[in-house]
Amino acid sequence: MRAGRPSGTAHLVALGRAMADAGLSHVAGFHDPTARVFLSDKGRKSLAKTEQAYRAGARGFRVAAARMMADMMALRTSAIDAAVRAAIAEGARQLVILGAGYDGRAWRLPELAGVKVFEVDHPATQGDKRARVPELPAAQGIITFVPVNFERDALGRR
Repeated sequence: MRAGRPSGTAHLVALGRAMADAGLSHVAGFHDPTARVFLSDKGRKSLAKTEQAYRAGARGFRVAAARMMADMMALRTSAIDAAVRAAIAEGARQLVILGAGYDGRAWRLPELAGVKVFEVDHPATQGDKRARVPELPAAQGIITFVPVNFERDALGRR
């Protein structure tokens, strides 16, 4: 991470989820409307160009790479969602997301209603995320942001 800047990896993951939400993934029924909210202007332009190329029938490297990334993020997100839902069904009342980045679960999973959600991540990424939260629907979970620089902060103290 660059000092004072949000995580590029977190943005890339959000872009992959946004591409999957746009229909570029082979994962049927994947839906994550929160992902687009977290994209930078450059990310939104990239998504728009890729969506346009895909809808126009282009099948070059750009579309193939985007579909692969969308598939990976949709599968990853769906697997984690399933694990979270199973834990809640078994009585879990807290969710701790380490390296939360631009995760949107607390805003999109109705199962999180009343669940305490701790989003742990770098202060710069969290600052950017928190600035975008007003664009999201009402949170399902009870969110606590925990800023931690994993390179220098002790997680236990935070």
